[in-house]
Amino acid sequence: MILPRPDDPDLPIGFRLARAIYALRRGGRGAYFLYTWLGRTGRLRRAGRFPYFEQQILVPLQVTATLFRADFSLFHGKREVNLAAQINRTLDRFTLIDCGAYYGQVSMRLPHLCPRLDSIIAIEPNPESAEVLAANLATAQVPYRVFHAAVADHHSRGDLIFPHGPNDPDAAYIKESPQGAIRILPIDDLVEEAGITAAGKDFVLKIDVESQEAAAIAGARKLIGSARRVCFFIEIHPETLKRTGTTAEALLGAVSSIRPVDWYVADRLDWTIDPSQGVLDQIGGGIRDLIGVAN
Repeated sequence: MILPRPDDPDLPIGFRLARAIYALRRGGRGAYFLYTWLGRTGRLRRAGRFPYFEQQILVPLQVTATLFRADFSLFHGKREVNLAAQINRTLDRFTLIDCGAYYGQVSMRLPHLCPRLDSIIAIEPNPESAEVLAANLATAQVPYRVFHAAVADHHSRGDLIFPHGPNDPDAAYIKESPQGAIRILPIDDLVEEAGITAAGKDFVLKIDVESQEAAAIAGARKLIGSARRVCFFIEIHPETLKRTGTTAEALLGAVSSIRPVDWYVADRLDWTIDPSQGVLDQIGGGIRDLIGVAN
């Protein structure tokens, strides 16, 4: 992954041309021609700079949204603001554990919204995304550790599978393999490796790990059970649940089996969820981020 130097333009010229073609074609026929060619020839294995609220964020150009999104703060916002509101209402000084941190959207945003954020543990299995993530967090002015790893309830190794190709890292998931390039381990062990004691402290646990949510929760039982308070930020994705043969009720129930949690839809904090009743029906059946609060 090529990262832009301070004096480099925010976007390389070939990519700017691809954006212009996309805009002229309005996303229709031929709009992706140059962008696809850039990807096939390896010219998208670099990051560009984009506006992100009061700062800039590096985003891998393999992320298709970079082709048509000029400002990444327009995509994020309400969910993180609502998460921050719950954090500031509930927690004292806390550590953010960002599982599936991607290139750092949440980890970069929360320091500006949560003055009591003490440190960040960011976990990302994609090596190129992890490289961009580390560069982004270097500007966060909060102590951080980036782990190139995947989370589960056991120790193993694995490789990333890209079902839609490498230019769609959003959909990537881990497949275990004894000779895999990526280590897999429980969140509890990663927290210990980072030198943090969970007992009696406050945490935010964000989990967006494409089919490994249940295993991630099982691997964080010690942290969830011994922490003073925990706020959760978990993606509910119907297609992922279907592919893994689990349910949203089982996923949220796994957390509630460790300690009681109140659940809310991240877009609207007045929208509460009963995890024992049809969760997908309650959230309208689509992809939703949920916020959980364990006092």
